[in-house]
Amino acid sequence: MPCRALRVAVGAWRQSGFLLGEELALLIHGFDLQLKFARSGYEPAARTMTMAAVASQWSRALTAESEALSLLRRGGYGTAVALVRQAVELVAAQITLVKDGIDEFHHWAHHAYKRHESTRTEEIGLGHYFAGEAIAGDEELRLIYRGASDLARPNFGVTALFVAGEAGRSRYPLIFGDQAFHLGWGQLLTGWLALLGE
Repeated sequence: MPCRALRVAVGAWRQSGFLLGEELALLIHGFDLQLKFARSGYEPAARTMTMAAVASQWSRALTAESEALSLLRRGGYGTAVALVRQAVELVAAQITLVKDGIDEFHHWAHHAYKRHESTRTEEIGLGHYFAGEAIAGDEELRLIYRGASDLARPNFGVTALFVAGEAGRSRYPLIFGDQAFHLGWGQLLTGWLALLGE
């Protein structure tokens, strides 16, 4: 990484710690709390296919949220929003599986693993699953999903915000791979992550 880019990323790390320290500490505490709850799933009585279905999505959601927070700390807001969007889908999958989607998981698990004889490998069925109704039915998830989706796509205006924040009608000062600290992006993303943590 070039020296200037490294200095900018380090500056983003410092600024986010200084200006968003309380929010960051709260999110990290929430991640730790989730890990403590997850450990209870290792008890023999909790090892069911239902727990496996929900905990698998939960694990991916927590990882996406944690990685988004790490990117936020380094000024990687454009990539962090894509991870927040993914986390919304994974949280929604957990909700749906708990409510009424567990039969779909059981069916997938029963038919997913097969032997591919010509290559002598294991095949795993993809098991398409999207919990769109859970996103649409939850006001907070719906709001975060819509915002994160718009920000994660290659929309021109959003791209300009991430890489040319000072742009206007007559100039477009591109900062390639911008990792500068932006309080607004930090506040938006920590807020979304806090809502997802609930």
